Amino acid sequence: MKNVINKHLKKVFLGTSIFIISLIILDIILSIFFDKDVNRLIENKIEIVAKEKSRKSVDMEKVSFINDIPYWDSEYRGPFLNYKYDKQLKCRILWIWDSIMQWSWVWGNSTYLYNLSKKLDNTEIINMAIPWFDLLQEIIKYNEEKLWDNTDLLIWHIWSDDDNIYKYINWVLYDSEVVINDYWEPILFSYIPRNINLYLIKNSYIYNKLLKIKIKNDVKKTSISNINYVINKLDIILKDYLSKWNNKKVLLIFSPSLDNNSYSEEFSTWIKWVNPLYTKIENKLSQYNNIKMLYLDKFFKWIEVKEIRHDPVCHFNEKWHKIISEKLYEYIKTNKLLDDKCY
Repeated sequence: MKNVINKHLKKVFLGTSIFIISLIILDIILSIFFDKDVNRLIENKIEIVAKEKSRKSVDMEKVSFINDIPYWDSEYRGPFLNYKYDKQLKCRILWIWDSIMQWSWVWGNSTYLYNLSKKLDNTEIINMAIPWFDLLQEIIKYNEEKLWDNTDLLIWHIWSDDDNIYKYINWVLYDSEVVINDYWEPILFSYIPRNINLYLIKNSYIYNKLLKIKIKNDVKKTSISNINYVINKLDIILKDYLSKWNNKKVLLIFSPSLDNNSYSEEFSTWIKWVNPLYTKIENKLSQYNNIKMLYLDKFFKWIEVKEIRHDPVCHFNEKWHKIISEKLYEYIKTNKLLDDKCY
């Protein structure tokens, strides 16, 4: 009887070992070829304190909170690059945007804003770009600076996820995709050592899938889509701006995605990129005659996206800056967004 039990246990042990080894091999194969979702989300976090020694180090107390939204000024990401700040000039353009339209990975004197400033002799150009800013933070910045009174043209750049706001958790600024639990990171079971948990998140496809199942049940998502809220805020600001200054203009610029799905390889052309935030802004603000809305991909219909992008997300290279400085200048002049005295 004892021999029978031992033989049965050996079969169970052998079967279990084969199953575990097969599962590990399967996981390795799947992990090579398929996306590990949770790992991608974790890697999407952004540390709010700049690591570069060349950047000014700012105390964390300098991060303020407005309606629970973390807000920081330009000193976090380097000083303002004011292309032309001269109150004696006849006109003013105020630019509000983030890193996409700032100068990311392009030298200051090679940016389109620098080139454009050379074409507008009688216009001061004030740059209010701060990397990582979303629409709500840009609205806060606009209200704080109080530069709109003498502004002839207000240019506001909008990015596709500007309706999402950052979450500030445990000294880390997370974007709209990151998910967390009480341990500040996803974990399948609380007794799993942290190093093992992080290793499995990074390397195991099956573990990622199990985590995704758990996430749906008890992990809070940090995403807060404020699409209607931020659009209404923007509407209030622009309505006030236009009511005070009847002859002033607003230009809203929408950036395209630069991933491989935003263009056709075969024809080197852009594909119409429909974004719910852009569409809702258009529907809400199209009632105002003095607001123009411009999709940047309009200028690049026959240029392959890979030629003008710095990365496959949203940032452009130097070639784009050179082209856009000419195109935007033509657009502003053709649509009479500035008076003749500004040139």
